Amino acid sequence: MDWNGHKTWKDLRKKNGLGHEIILDEKGVCIDGTYQVLLISSLFYFRIPASKWDERMKELKSAGYNGIDVYFPWNYHETAPGEWDFEGNRDVSLFLETARKNELWVIARPGPYICSEWDGGAIPAWHTLKNFKIRQNDEAYLRELSKWYGKILPLIRKYQWSEEGPVILLQIENELDYFLCKEPKAYVGKLAEIVEKAGIEVPMIVCCGQDDIEKSGGQAPGIKTAFNIYAESDSRGLEERMLRLFEKMQRCCQPLLVTETNREHSWLKRLLGCGAKMLSPYNQTAGTTMDYYNAMTNWGEEDAPLALLASDYDFHSMIGSDGTLRKEEYVQARLLSGFIYSMGEGLACGIPVRDQGENGRMEKELGEEAAYRQVLWAKHMLRTAQGDFCQVTNVSPVVRIREMLMEGASFRLHLPPLYTALLPVNLRLSESCRIEWANCEVGWIHQEKETRQAALYGYGTLQMKVWLQDGSVMIERQIREKEVGRFVLGEWEFFYGEPEQIARGAIPGLSAWCLEEMNRYQEEEVEKAMVIPWRCEGDCRENAVKEMEKQGQYRGRGSYEFELETMQKLQISGLTDIVTVFHEGRFWRCFYGDGREQILTLPKGKWEFWTEIWGHCNFEDIRVESLRLGSLKGIRRICHIVREEDISENWEYGEERDRYRLLTDIDKYNIPCSPVVGFYRKKLRLRKDCNQFSLLFSKAKCRVEVWVNGCDIGKVRDSNPCMDITPWVDAGGECVIELKVCRRNYAEPVGEITLNSGRKMNRCKYRDITFRGMEGLFLQADADMERLGEKDGMPTDSFDTESGRGVRTKEAREETFPLYISPEEELVVIPNIAKSGCADVKLYLEGKNVLVTVVCNDHVVGRHVLGCSHMPPVAGGAPGEVFICREWLGNSPVVMKCQALDREACLERIVVRNKEEA
Repeated sequence: MDWNGHKTWKDLRKKNGLGHEIILDEKGVCIDGTYQVLLISSLFYFRIPASKWDERMKELKSAGYNGIDVYFPWNYHETAPGEWDFEGNRDVSLFLETARKNELWVIARPGPYICSEWDGGAIPAWHTLKNFKIRQNDEAYLRELSKWYGKILPLIRKYQWSEEGPVILLQIENELDYFLCKEPKAYVGKLAEIVEKAGIEVPMIVCCGQDDIEKSGGQAPGIKTAFNIYAESDSRGLEERMLRLFEKMQRCCQPLLVTETNREHSWLKRLLGCGAKMLSPYNQTAGTTMDYYNAMTNWGEEDAPLALLASDYDFHSMIGSDGTLRKEEYVQARLLSGFIYSMGEGLACGIPVRDQGENGRMEKELGEEAAYRQVLWAKHMLRTAQGDFCQVTNVSPVVRIREMLMEGASFRLHLPPLYTALLPVNLRLSESCRIEWANCEVGWIHQEKETRQAALYGYGTLQMKVWLQDGSVMIERQIREKEVGRFVLGEWEFFYGEPEQIARGAIPGLSAWCLEEMNRYQEEEVEKAMVIPWRCEGDCRENAVKEMEKQGQYRGRGSYEFELETMQKLQISGLTDIVTVFHEGRFWRCFYGDGREQILTLPKGKWEFWTEIWGHCNFEDIRVESLRLGSLKGIRRICHIVREEDISENWEYGEERDRYRLLTDIDKYNIPCSPVVGFYRKKLRLRKDCNQFSLLFSKAKCRVEVWVNGCDIGKVRDSNPCMDITPWVDAGGECVIELKVCRRNYAEPVGEITLNSGRKMNRCKYRDITFRGMEGLFLQADADMERLGEKDGMPTDSFDTESGRGVRTKEAREETFPLYISPEEELVVIPNIAKSGCADVKLYLEGKNVLVTVVCNDHVVGRHVLGCSHMPPVAGGAPGEVFICREWLGNSPVVMKCQALDREACLERIVVRNKEEA
C-alpha cells in the first residue's frame, strides 16, 4: 500500500509515464494519472515585494501546501489606457517561474474582474467612461477585454502544466452570480473561446459565490464549476450544504472544488470530510495593497455599509503580511497536509457517506445536560480506500470533552473550541495491521522499504484499538505536554503527542519546521523624526468641472479650484472620496463624500476642494452611490442654486397612473392596507434663467419611481435622494412630474420634495496633487537622519525634473513624538529607524484625526486613516500597520505624508518591529 504518494513533480511524471494532463471528474482532480487533494493558498504577487515571493512560497511548502491561487489584476498591468507594464513587481513570468521552482501548482485567475478588495475589482476605471457595459455579453466590452487577455494569457500559456509549468487550472471571471449579468452562459462562453484561441489547454473553471451555477456561467460549454464557501466558524449548516454540493457535482461528473473559503485548518477538515478535492483558503498568505490600489467596499454597518479597505491585507492569515507565521494555524496546516500526503489517492478519491442511522455509534457530553450540548454529532463518514474517518466538530467557543461509543467500544474525545477531528475507523496500515478506532487523529503515515511508522495527535489520553494478525490490542497512553511518546506494535512504530509536538517533527513530504526562523523579530519605539512642512504645487490647468477619471486621473488626489464673487449656495454632485476644503488658503472642513448630493453655503473668495480617491468600489452594492461598480470620483457637477421651491403640497392622486381623482399632499393620503401604492402628478413652470434642475427628496424611506414629461427617469434611492431632471426639461417650459409611491404602510414618508433650480459652473482649475514621495527634496547622501538634522535647512524651491512638480518647503526640523499636525499645512515625516536597510521592518502607527501616506523606494506602501470618527471604518486588515522589505529600505528612507482630517490631529507613536537575521 503506497502511503506517501509522490515527492516531486518529476517523480509523478516518471511514475505514470503519461503526457501532462489534468482531468476533473467525479473521482476528483487527476494530474498526470494520479488523483490529488489540492491544498491551495492565495498568494498575490501584486501585494508582496518581488524579493519576498520565493520566501513566502517556501513558507507555504513548510506548512505543507502544494499549490497557490493567484489573481492577475487588469488595471495593475494596464496602468493607463494602452500603457502596459510587466516589469519589476509586475513581472508575471518571474512569479510563475518562482512557483515552478518551488513545485507549487498554480490556479491562475486573470479575471477580468477579480474582486479581491482591489481597486475597481481590477476593471480599469477608464472603461466605465466608454459606451459599453462591463461584465456583460457586450461586443464592445469583449473587444477591450480581449486586449487584456491578449497580454496575460500568452504569459500563462508558457507556464501551463502541458508546458511543464505550474498552472493546472484557469479561472474565468469571479463570483459572477453576485452581479446582474444578463447572459452569464453566453458571456462566459465568449471568454472561454478567447482563452482556447490563446492556446490554454488546462481545464477552465468558474467560481460560484452563492452556489448559483447558472448565474456564475457554469453552464457554458467546456466550463467546470467551483465554489466559494464562506460562513461563520460556528456554522451548524456547513455539512448539509457541502454534502448537497458534493452530490450535485457527482451527478455532473465533476469533483467538488472550493476556490475560496475560511482560513482555519479545522474548517478545512470539515470541507475535506464532505468530499472537497480542492481546499483553497482565501488570502492564507497576507500582503499589502500598495500604490493607491486600495478599494472601498460594503463591510460597514447595515445603515452605513461603506468601508475603506486597509493597506495591510491580512485577515488573520497563517502567513502575515511581514512573513510571520501564526503558530496555531501553522501547526494545524502541517498536520492536515501530512495527513493528505500520507493518504495519497485513497483520500483524493474519498467519498462522504451520509449516516444511515445510529450504526452503533452514540455520544454524550460529560458533566453537562444534553439540552446544552454545543457539539455537532458527525452525520457522515469519509470513506477512503484505506478506511473511514468519522468527523466530529465542536462549534462552541469552549473546550468540550466527549464520551463516544464507536463500533462497540467506548472512548473519551477532547475537542478544543471550534475544532474538527477526523477519527480513523478500520484504517488499514498494512495487511497485518489495522487501526480499528482511535480518539486521536492521524498526523502522518510513512511506509518505505523496512520503515513502518505512524503518528497520531490529540489531547489528554490516547485510546485506540489496533488489529494485528495474532489478535486485537487496546492501547491507552497518557499524552504528556511537550513530549512525543512512542510504542511498537508488530512491524509498526507509533508516535503520539499533542498537535504541536507532532507538527514540529519530520513529516514525510513536507519541508522542515521554520516558525522560529520566520518569527525572529525585535520591537522598538521611534523617538525622533525629521519633519518638513509640505505642499504640492502641481501644474494647474483650467478645465470643465468633471470627474477625476475624465480629467485623466485614475488614482491619487486632485484639486478643484474656483472663486466665488458673492456668498452662494452650491449643489455639488458626485463628491467623493476624502474631501478636504480650503477657503482663501485656510482649512474649512474635511469630510467623506460617498457620492450623494452635497448642498453647501459658501462665502465669497477662493476655494479649493481636494478629492482623494481611496479606491474604486470592488463589489456592486446599490445602497450607496459610490459603492456602484464603476462609479467615478472627484466632482461630477457644481451648480449655483438660484431657487429652492418646496413642492410637497397639492399633488394630483390616484391608485392608477393617468386616473388622478383628488388633490393631496405627498404624505397625507391615509388608507389601512399594505402595501399602499399610489400615483402622484404635478405640473410646474421652470425658470428661464436657469439651466440645471433637480428634485431633492428629504427622506425617501419608501419606493419612489419618477417620470418627467412622460419619460421614466428611474427610482429614488435613499442613498442619494436627488434626481437630476435637466435632460428631460426645457428652461422656461412646463414640466410634468409623476411619481409612483409604494409604501409598506401609509406612515412611510416620501418627505419634503424640493425643486432646485440653478446654473451650472462650467469651468474650474484642476491640479493633480498626488503625493509620490520626496524626489524633489534635497535628501541624496544626507538622508541619514543624524546628518540631515545637522544641516541648516532645506532648499526653499526644490524641483523634481522627472515629474515636473515643484515642492515648496520651509526649514526641516527634528522633532520627538507625538507630532501635532495643523490642518493648514501637511507634514512630511521621516522617522529615524535604526539600522534602516539591514532587515525587514513592520511599522505600527498610532494617531488621531490623521491620514498617513507612507512611501518607500517609489512605492506607496500604505495609506492609513488613524483615529477619525467622521470617516468610514477601515476594514480588511489592520489600520496603521506597514510592512517594508529590507531591499527597499536599503535604497530609500521611509517617508510619511501626514494630513490632518480635523483640527485636533496628531501622529502619536511609531513602533518598529525589525526582523533579526538567523
